[in-house]
Amino acid sequence: MRFRRILQSWPLRTAGMALALRLGAGMYMSSVVHIVQRMSPGGIETLAMELVHALPGRNRLVSLEGETGALIAAWPRLRSLGDSFTALDKPAGRSFGCLRSLATLLRRERATIIVTHHIGPLLYGSLAAVVSGRPAIVHVEHDAWHLQDRRRRLLFTTLSRFARPKLVGVSGAIADNLGALLPRARARVIPNGVDVPRFAGSRSEARERLGLTADELVVGSMGRLEAVKGHDVLLEAAALMQTPARIVIGGDGSRRAALEAQAVSLGLAGRVLFLGAVDAPEQVYPAFDVFCLPSRQEGLPLALLEAQAAGARSVACDVGDVRSALCPHSGRLAPAGDAGALAMALDAALADGQAPSPRAFVASRFDWSATVRAYATVIGETE
Repeated sequence: MRFRRILQSWPLRTAGMALALRLGAGMYMSSVVHIVQRMSPGGIETLAMELVHALPGRNRLVSLEGETGALIAAWPRLRSLGDSFTALDKPAGRSFGCLRSLATLLRRERATIIVTHHIGPLLYGSLAAVVSGRPAIVHVEHDAWHLQDRRRRLLFTTLSRFARPKLVGVSGAIADNLGALLPRARARVIPNGVDVPRFAGSRSEARERLGLTADELVVGSMGRLEAVKGHDVLLEAAALMQTPARIVIGGDGSRRAALEAQAVSLGLAGRVLFLGAVDAPEQVYPAFDVFCLPSRQEGLPLALLEAQAAGARSVACDVGDVRSALCPHSGRLAPAGDAGALAMALDAALADGQAPSPRAFVASRFDWSATVRAYATVIGETE
């Protein structure tokens, strides 16, 4: 009965909240809550954090999984959010307690907009919105490959018809996939953006920090050490390369021990440097001669954009919307999972010292200020 009364009263509650927000200073101030599954270093999480910093109004970031202090300790960059970051410590599986905590937080923040990143946050955000004053929802899809699973596809379409979120795809291909699932819903394309000047670091300083010499050739990669990111393929390719380059891998994850063992078994132990979690990637990318994205699946990868913003020529596996993110004048593509083709592409990229810097390409197509303006527009239209 209490749940029914809440549902019946939500239009009145929403109208009253909207009126209260317009009073006082005489202007409308949005309260936006961004929701991610787990706040650990990654492209989705980095975008959400940077949006909280950059968007107008009141913005808060919520991680469904993890404990606040532990997540900050593992990723110190989260300290920059101060009190604007909260983690709900959701246990594995479905959690009514997490849903209740999220609804309480939305009420306390008087949220007018929820921005959900990926399907788990869409599930909890949609349900929590019903009992917290029904804030509007903007849902951002960062890849479409996970929707190939029938159950996930059914969950996504059911939630979208129930919650009616404004849909955003980080690439045209992802937006097209969303449109195929929901023909009546128009998904807006907002590409991931990069603050290019932030990545214009010193090559010599970056190498000194990493203990690399000025004259050695370096192939770098950055990402979660999970099977989908394909670092095992990169190690296989390194063993096949004609150029004895140093391999530097930034990131952490459940596959780290297996990858370290693989490097030893391939005779690469002295050539591969595992950095672990990287808090400031802009201090690492300038050390790379070539950046490698060996992923098996991707959306529009932020790491690829960041590496190119730092000036690194790039070799990437041809998955997701990688083609649109790769500079056509300095980048090379390889089939996903093909270590031999990847090795050949890496050798060719290292040998091509005359290739132009990809920084201008990133600045012209993936500018961070344009990304912020686009999200601010969608949020403004949703209110």
